Amino acid sequence: MSGLGPVLQSLREGAARGTGQATLLHGAVAVFHVDFKAQRVSCLGAGPPDERRLGQHLAAMAREVRLSESVDPNVNERVRDRRSQALSSLLWDAALDAGPEHRIAEIDADTVVRLRRWPGFHLLAHRHDHFRLCSLMLRRPSSARECVDMLGIDMEQTQAFAHAAYVAGCAELRPAEASSAHAAKVGWRHGGSRLADWWRSVREAQRAAS
Repeated sequence: MSGLGPVLQSLREGAARGTGQATLLHGAVAVFHVDFKAQRVSCLGAGPPDERRLGQHLAAMAREVRLSESVDPNVNERVRDRRSQALSSLLWDAALDAGPEHRIAEIDADTVVRLRRWPGFHLLAHRHDHFRLCSLMLRRPSSARECVDMLGIDMEQTQAFAHAAYVAGCAELRPAEASSAHAAKVGWRHGGSRLADWWRSVREAQRAAS
């Protein structure tokens, strides 16, 4: 299969399955080895990209990326001394950088995001707004529109976060229910007040510690 969207879908399914291996190629060139059992990704070839940016590198391949279930029989020898990265990091960063045309789920302003668990903290490092989105979505399933209204975060950034959380297996998505729009809006106001109080206490604790 080829194209970033189908590849992300296959990687997501492989990560959930937890078995098998795959090769990610850029055209005809093997770039990454994926071990779904170990949940790790390793670079292949000479001059690999920065291990901290494998996901961004995958997203940059876009339409030219391919996934193959065929792997080099000597791949374990090739990657033995190489640094690897958690598969969750690759999925998160690639899904975050994927443009709307490459997303594997439709996420509009009213799509409701239910965060099932905290993503690994390594996925949120230096992304303060993502911590805020996590805190909100864990307390109450929220639409992208609600997140924008409450937190003042850009719509595209919020949708990209929701896509990354979904691809990494941390979130569920569902269309908004028009019949419950008014009730959701009322509940949102009360939940927003509690969230604002919580963030205020966090900022005060940070100031006191500095």
